[in-house]
Amino acid sequence: MLYMIKNYGCDDTTTSVMKLTKSEYKTLTRFIRKNNLNSTHECQPIIEIFKFKKKK
Repeated sequence: MLYMIKNYGCDDTTTSVMKLTKSEYKTLTRFIRKNNLNSTHECQPIIEIFKFKKKK
């Protein structure tokens, strides 16, 4: 399945689209949760992941 991964802070956003297996998705979401907990300042980057839907 395709996923959109966004890494953003106060003044910049980096977006990537990747195909991930279920296992890769689980690993990445665990990392994202841990990473975002460590982002304690409002301008420190956080990561979000979304299912990517292609426009028809």
